[in-house]
Amino acid sequence: MEYKLATKAQAAALFLRFYPVDYKDLDNQQMFNDEKEKLDEDLTADVLRALSEKFAELVPDYEFSTAELQGYLLSCFQEPEKAVEGIEAWVEQERTDKKGRREREEKKIKQQQAKKASFEAKFGKGFTV
Repeated sequence: MEYKLATKAQAAALFLRFYPVDYKDLDNQQMFNDEKEKLDEDLTADVLRALSEKFAELVPDYEFSTAELQGYLLSCFQEPEKAVEGIEAWVEQERTDKKGRREREEKKIKQQQAKKASFEAKFGKGFTV
């Protein structure tokens, strides 16, 4: 099964799954059994929808998987405002991290190619150990 990168609409939907309008419906779910605090009653459906739209607006299309976004949202458990406030910094940090991983991988490949070329120059092409 192929997983594709998330769209803004998927990011907004995921946000609303983490911060549902009818939060009390989640009381019986296992993951919330130990969690006694509820979202502030001031967070109405309209406010949550607006937050989800702002969140989605700040998440670039087709750059992150839903799993990556879910990981971020887990770090802001029960804090939708914090999730929106921190998403831009998270996106930038993820981009930096991915760039660093990509550069390390490219360096590793170049080192392997140089090692192979050196081995072939010394022992001839097609020689294997």
